[in-house]
Amino acid sequence: MAGNGNNIKESSDRLEKRKIEDTRSDDEDSYDEEEGSGYEYADELDDESSDDSGSDIEKNENGEDIVNVDFDFFDFEEIDYHAVNNLLRQLLDADAPLFELSGLADLILKQKVGTTIKTDGKESDPFAMLSVVNMKQHADLPVLTKLRDYFIDKVKTNLDFYKRLRKLFTSQNKSSVGLVLSERLINMPVEVIPPMYKMLQEELDIQAKEDNSFDFEYYLVLSKVFTEEISKLEDSDSDSEDERPRKKKVKQASSDQEYPFHTEDDILHTKATFYHTYTYDREGQEADSKRAFQENGIRPKGHLMLIKKEKFVELIADMEKAYPPY
Repeated sequence: MAGNGNNIKESSDRLEKRKIEDTRSDDEDSYDEEEGSGYEYADELDDESSDDSGSDIEKNENGEDIVNVDFDFFDFEEIDYHAVNNLLRQLLDADAPLFELSGLADLILKQKVGTTIKTDGKESDPFAMLSVVNMKQHADLPVLTKLRDYFIDKVKTNLDFYKRLRKLFTSQNKSSVGLVLSERLINMPVEVIPPMYKMLQEELDIQAKEDNSFDFEYYLVLSKVFTEEISKLEDSDSDSEDERPRKKKVKQASSDQEYPFHTEDDILHTKATFYHTYTYDREGQEADSKRAFQENGIRPKGHLMLIKKEKFVELIADMEKAYPPY
């Protein structure tokens, strides 16, 4: 369904996709991940938002450029396949090659539950996605079978979480588990997330009346965090032929403090029965290759949250309060 600047009317059995306007500073940074991870699209938002995609540039009170971007909300379409596949690879980061994600992308597009965000019409690539798949109903799908075993293995050091997840995934257990897949480009604002979750919940309520496979007892949310590491790079300003005095940069120590890639995870934590951070099986890029935010490098890690149905509904109101639209 098209996003043309007005509220987008759906057919009688679908929800209304809405539009949100983002006001962003033109000098915000983005960075690229390793090839194929999905981060190669990270600078498209700034590039496309300055052309014919319904955006314009203004000056704020400090004289800085402000880019106004219209974000349109769409259902999943077949044309989104490659972008969705890239976003899934980005979400799983270094461990993405362990999974045949094309099967998961196909399932997401087929069931059409959830939302994408685009800035240049229906035919353009999405910059964000949110969907949920039934891990019980599609347990025979190879990628979900492998993800199930992967998740159980990753939380085994969190004994209570491990026991609960194993129990939920047994064939005798009747509780359905929805795997929530939310990912976006690094420079997308968190304010687009509450409408996406709200529309997802409304969709699930409608679908559950006709098909109980969307009536989940638990939601397993896959996400990412990062820790900081001391940079191994020499001062990039050093030059043996340049004897001018220069300020030395202070390198701070590595920290075990975890920071979410998805700001809304702070709210999800307050509603989660369990949450757990894990390291990837495969070695990712050097931490110094991801120094977009500070002098230290960053080390991404996987993150899982298990949320009961009633708590999942509650978090939407908390998100709307914490991250209202511009």
